[in-house]
Amino acid sequence: MSDDELEPRRDRPPRRGGPQGRGRPRRDGDRPRGDRGPRKFDRDDRRPRRDDGDRPRGARRFDRRDRDEPQRPQTAADLRRAEVFHRKGGRKYGKDNPVVSRRENDDRQVIDEGSVRTPRERDTRRNERRAADERTRDKRAVDRRNRDDRRDGDISFPPRALEEKLAKEVRRAVGERRFAYVSRQVGAALDAYDRERWRDASKLLAPLLEDLYLVLDVRVIAGRVEYKLQRWRAAAEHLEFARAGDPTDMTNMPVLIDCYRALRQYDMVDQLWEEMKLVSPHPMVMAEGRVSTAGSYADRGDLQSAIRIMTHGGEPSHVQPHHVLEWYVLADLHDRAGDPVTAKRLFAKVAKADAEFYDVTARLAALGDE
Repeated sequence: MSDDELEPRRDRPPRRGGPQGRGRPRRDGDRPRGDRGPRKFDRDDRRPRRDDGDRPRGARRFDRRDRDEPQRPQTAADLRRAEVFHRKGGRKYGKDNPVVSRRENDDRQVIDEGSVRTPRERDTRRNERRAADERTRDKRAVDRRNRDDRRDGDISFPPRALEEKLAKEVRRAVGERRFAYVSRQVGAALDAYDRERWRDASKLLAPLLEDLYLVLDVRVIAGRVEYKLQRWRAAAEHLEFARAGDPTDMTNMPVLIDCYRALRQYDMVDQLWEEMKLVSPHPMVMAEGRVSTAGSYADRGDLQSAIRIMTHGGEPSHVQPHHVLEWYVLADLHDRAGDPVTAKRLFAKVAKADAEFYDVTARLAALGDE
């Protein structure tokens, strides 16, 4: 062996476990790279990255979608969506089932083949529509006329002139400056009352009562109007004021008795009836008060007392309208009390005097009259 072979090679690094390499880390400068090439894990020695097409497809090993647990806690909307999907399946529209576009719908050709009704049916429908249109026009015309008649300050009929006594009271209440307007409104209310236009009369009087509160005749008309409109308490208030102003006037007493009868204040009915019997007013007024009082007893279930009140006097020598009224009410009370024979006889008297009095013909037919 030669001397060159015995000398250590300087280009070879010392052994790892030798005295020169023991106790210190290995550095890149300790190993020459010229003769042995780059390191195994050098950056330049990396293998080229494969394209996406070279890698087999499939889920990644640690993909969260492959795990059993959900990605996040499911909400109520998620549960509902899953339930609908389970019950109905996926979407109904997509590539397999596309929705027909609006343009395709517009391109479709529609052929009008005419009406499916026969000519006779078309004529009938046309006539019905024309008749309905005519009825609507007539109704609108009537409503327009009624609205014009009800309009304050545009009265379609001339108001009546007030009596001298009433005119003096109105002038004293409102003064000379407003007298012309107020007297015209009061006269229109009186005319509306005579025409049985109760609501129109009430509308005309309502704004005047504050100034004419102490005028007895105006309070009487207001009470009568409220009675016709079945506003019993307001009517009784107006008529009680008039009764306090003139206790001897029994003209409105039957109306007042009927108001208390409707209000079921029977003590007041009996009290007013006793006052009427003491004064003994005109027979027609007395008959109306008797009818109202007997009706209150019938409402209380005391038909015998009601019949006793209506039974008085004998046969009149000349039949008057109030006699016919009393016979009709008495016949009705006997019919309600279970006495059809007497009721039939009284209804026959009414029909003989006035065959068109209320429903006397129907009442006789119900009782078996030929």
